[in-house]
Amino acid sequence: MKKSKVSVSGYIRKKTQLRKLMPGIRFKFSFFIGVFISVILAAATYINYVNQSSILRESFNDETENSLNYINPIVNSMESIRSNLLLIEDLKIRVNQKSKDLKKYKTYSLRKKDSVSNTFLSIGKKLGMKVRYDYYYKGYESYYSTYLSKKDIADLERKTSSQLKQPDGQDISGSEFAGIQSRANKVMVIQHRIDALQEKFEENNSKLTLLSSAAEEDIKSVKALKDENRKIELRLASEKKRIAASEKIFRNTLNRYYNFQLKRLEDTGIYNSNIRIITYDYNGEIKSDTGGYFRESLARFAPLFENTIFKKEKDEFFNEKDIFSSINSHEYDYVSDKKSYHVRFVPVYKNPATSEMLISIIKDIDSNSGRWMKFLKEDARISSEISGITGKISSRLNELKESRKVPGSDPEFSKLYSSYRKLLNERDEAFDKTAPYKDEMKQISGYYNSRIKEMSDNLSEELKKISAIKKQKNNSSDDYSGDLESSQAAAEDLKDEIKKLKRDMDEAREDIWKSEKLSARNAMRYIRDAAIYEHVILKQKPDPSEFRNYLRSSQNRKIEAMRWETLRRWIMSGRSETGIPEYVDGLKNVKFIDDGVLAYSRSEAEEYMWIIDSTPIAGDLGLLSASLEGGLAKSLLEQNISGFHGVFIDKTDGVTDISNNRDRMIMYSAITAFIAIVLTYFLAGFMVKRIQNIIGSARLAGSGNLKVEFPEKGLDEIEDLGASLNVMMRGLREKEELKGEIAAAGEIQKILMPEKIPSNLEG
Repeated sequence: MKKSKVSVSGYIRKKTQLRKLMPGIRFKFSFFIGVFISVILAAATYINYVNQSSILRESFNDETENSLNYINPIVNSMESIRSNLLLIEDLKIRVNQKSKDLKKYKTYSLRKKDSVSNTFLSIGKKLGMKVRYDYYYKGYESYYSTYLSKKDIADLERKTSSQLKQPDGQDISGSEFAGIQSRANKVMVIQHRIDALQEKFEENNSKLTLLSSAAEEDIKSVKALKDENRKIELRLASEKKRIAASEKIFRNTLNRYYNFQLKRLEDTGIYNSNIRIITYDYNGEIKSDTGGYFRESLARFAPLFENTIFKKEKDEFFNEKDIFSSINSHEYDYVSDKKSYHVRFVPVYKNPATSEMLISIIKDIDSNSGRWMKFLKEDARISSEISGITGKISSRLNELKESRKVPGSDPEFSKLYSSYRKLLNERDEAFDKTAPYKDEMKQISGYYNSRIKEMSDNLSEELKKISAIKKQKNNSSDDYSGDLESSQAAAEDLKDEIKKLKRDMDEAREDIWKSEKLSARNAMRYIRDAAIYEHVILKQKPDPSEFRNYLRSSQNRKIEAMRWETLRRWIMSGRSETGIPEYVDGLKNVKFIDDGVLAYSRSEAEEYMWIIDSTPIAGDLGLLSASLEGGLAKSLLEQNISGFHGVFIDKTDGVTDISNNRDRMIMYSAITAFIAIVLTYFLAGFMVKRIQNIIGSARLAGSGNLKVEFPEKGLDEIEDLGASLNVMMRGLREKEELKGEIAAAGEIQKILMPEKIPSNLEG
């Protein structure tokens, strides 16, 4: 193979025309320089393109966050008002139903009527006459006959009404609020019918399961149950259509009275017409749309909303069940009608505080499930044991209800809840022992203490320097003053740094919001208590910053923990169905309900507490990891999602600018590369010319001209080559001269030597 290469090279060298076609050093040098410059420029163009895209994305994200920060409280307020109105109507329906159902638990006694006839009868009795008074039965509320207060409902109605405004910002009238309530009532009436039908359907299914191996005489019962279920399914389908239509009418009616707040969005200066935010409910129905107030926004996003792929993927998104247990936003990119769009769906939560606790838990378990395994296993075991106790408590409550005995005065009831409380305490102890990050605060304090010690040691050194300087005898020199002032300034800086570190340490101990680990640990410890309170107490208005304020203050954390514990004690005491404490236990100046009303009776709250306490945080536990699917954390998060913000971003202008900038950079890069190649080609000509001069001289030398002188200019390798060749030529000339001298000496020797050897020299 090597021989073949040499022969080909030799053949090419012999052919002058072929040699001219071969790339020379000049071409190769220009080519590689051009490639090198092109690669650098291409890389710079790509990096610049990526950087500009990132800047554009961050810019839109910042503007989106600003808009969402303004819209989120409005949407949360809207959702709170909507939920409160529906729950108020639900409360009214439940109060009416319970009032009828619980009448039988009232206690009655005969009371003498305060009537004129009874007055005369009393006078007659004093005169010795036999009289018979008129009596009536007076009913008294018992433990089981009391339910939620209509007064509290009326107070909540008044507070809710005050949050609704006319488009001009004025309060709505009583008749308008009554109209809204009427539509809300219609929704809840249908919902109660749906609940009753579903309950009946499930009851029939349970009966069918029991009759699965039915005898011949039970076949008719099975057929009747199946026929009834088919009718129920038809009625359910019809009722679901009705409730969807009623909810839409209710929502549209309600929108008119708080969307005025969205109109102020443009006045804030944070709104960008390239961004449109549409809030959807969990079925994908629009609840609010910023585009309704900005014509430019409507036209800008029209191509996207008409895009078939977008419509399909949007429908698929809202039909996907997993979205309600996801803590992440869902993002899509579309190109429609030569316009570029970015779409992001962000969850909207009913109770922001509980949601943030759940998100903190889910994030930490997803990334550090191994560290939580010990506690999660204990949590699952204790949850199972609590489930067993709740069944016994439920049975005992039914017995007490039959005998009309107050649960709180029953020793067995108290004993069962004592066991229940023991398990809760056991769970708390397991948390303290096995949950991760229990030393996190010590590590934080240790870091600050070490830094404070380091600064204190440095301060001591500076103070010693100051003391030593002051003891110097020559204290009037400039050096003395300069050294003293320098050391004093350094000491003051160190004192300020120590104060700052101490302040930061106190703040770190107080504000655990800055530590994701401590936030997750606290959320795991109290998520059940917080969820029960959020369910039982209907708040007037959710506070988006509630969880942050809770984490930022140890006093706030203490108060909330005591408030949650007060609720548990009230539920477990079983002494009153609606008589909640006015103040937090142990805190006389802190109200138990700071904002809102009691939404459920003690018995209803108790049932929810059982569900929360008997459901493990994680749904499935492996050897080394935990799955949250089917567990309490994911379940609560799903229930807490009320819908999604659809954030629509028109990237067309930004993408066009970036693309144009990229094209310009490519064009400029190509021009620069071309100029570089041309310049390199011409500049390389000087180098090649020097090499060609050497080649020409070498050819002369090859033809026998040993007097050739190779050029020695340039102070580079070519000069070194020329110098080396000149040395070689001098050597060759010397050899030729020596060769000539030897040849001449040989000729002289031949002349001087006789042709024949003398006879006397012969052998």
